[in-house]
Amino acid sequence: MKSIVLFVSAIAIIVGISSTTLSAGGHQNPAGILNMTITVPESEEKKVDAFFAEHASWMKKTHHLVGSMEPVITSYKILKSPVYKNPMNPADGTTGEIIYVISEEYKRPAGLQKHLEMGQKWERIKEMNEMFGKYIGMGKATFVAFPQVIQSYP
Repeated sequence: MKSIVLFVSAIAIIVGISSTTLSAGGHQNPAGILNMTITVPESEEKKVDAFFAEHASWMKKTHHLVGSMEPVITSYKILKSPVYKNPMNPADGTTGEIIYVISEEYKRPAGLQKHLEMGQKWERIKEMNEMFGKYIGMGKATFVAFPQVIQSYP
């Protein structure tokens, strides 16, 4: 329960922070990027796949690809892979876990800010908070928002 509260609190804090505050608080030019990872047991795969299918549907209904009305998203990806015992030699087998990487990039930091605000009203946000809260407390989830981009290509 403590992990869920910490995850929800982190989201609430980020939603309340403007990009100006972030810039003044640690780095210049924060990017409108959100990346999250979550590693779950293979037994949870179908449930998590279904959850992210719903998330993708919500994103397509509520986010713009062009224009000035936020959120304008330029890239949205949900990646998934088995966790390998030895990533340099997949033949060694897997750990029995699946890692998901959620990657969202917005045209402007204001787009990510709007996304986070809208997300707090999404019908499945409680389920998302519980899922990430559970795994973040086990060291199996990460959340990065408004990072400083230090290298990029192209």
